[in-house]
Order: sequence, then C-alpha cells, then structure tokens
Amino acid sequence: MSFLCSHIHCSDDEHSARSSSVIKRRAQALIMFVGYAITPAPSAEVAMGVNETTELISLLVDLITTEGENLGDIVSVTQQATSKVMNAIGAPDFLNAALVMLQSDDTRV
Repeated sequence: MSFLCSHIHCSDDEHSARSSSVIKRRAQALIMFVGYAITPAPSAEVAMGVNETTELISLLVDLITTEGENLGDIVSVTQQATSKVMNAIGAPDFLNAALVMLQSDDTRV
C-alpha cells in the first residue's frame, strides 16, 4: 500500500486505480525508452539473417492494436516509438517492418 493510502483511508478501488496509473506510466516510459534506444544493427548481423527488429516491430504493432479502456496514451507513445524505430533501422529491416505493419488491418498502425 502506498504511503498516502497508509496515512489516509483509501478504498481498495482507489489503491487499485493508483496502481494501475503507476503501471501505465511505467509502460509508457519503457516504450519511450525503446524508441530512443534503438540503433541500427551492424550490417554483418543483417547479412546473417539476425532480424530482431522485425520482432520488435511486431510487438509494437501488437501494443498499438491492443484493445482496452484508457490505453490512448500507451497507443500514442507506442506509435511514436514505432516511428523512431523506423527512422533508425537500415533498409532491409525497414522493408521487413513495413511488411509487418501492412499486414495489420488496424488503422492505428
């Protein structure tokens, strides 16, 4: 239980809402970090077929298309991270990522 809830009467619903908010902010921060931390893979890895970028884009697309209440902020941050990833990767990864995104029927991608 948080410091505030331990000193003031908080219902389980209030505590749950605060926990949900903290988790949501942490998710946003992590997704933003991914967008800023991505760097192009060395060309040797691309030539060997190591393609972690496609998996990353697939995960980002899954996050963008997740249904649920109050996920607009997470979807927005994920869209921004996806754009940053697409700007940072090399041409082969870009084409694979574009294919992954085109395979989604969701208009948010």
